[in-house]
Amino acid sequence: MKPELAVIDIGSNSVRLMLGTATDGRVSAVHKELCMTRLAKGIDKNGSLAPDRVQATVEAIRLYKQRADALGVPVIAYATSAVRDATNREA
Repeated sequence: MKPELAVIDIGSNSVRLMLGTATDGRVSAVHKELCMTRLAKGIDKNGSLAPDRVQATVEAIRLYKQRADALGVPVIAYATSAVRDATNREA
């Protein structure tokens, strides 16, 4: 089954990709991937995301976006509260 959309979940410890189809308002997974980036590692020390963890996460997102683009499907991305609440969340 050909995917119709991609979802990228940017979590505290991993970035996940789900390629799926939508039927009657419900999404069914066709393919799933996981990349451990440990984005929130050390955030409890000063409230900010470590630059090396941000870079690893950006690389995973870039890879997943490229895969979705190659399939010609739209991407939906969302991030964990660790990203939203970090003092350097703009990075």
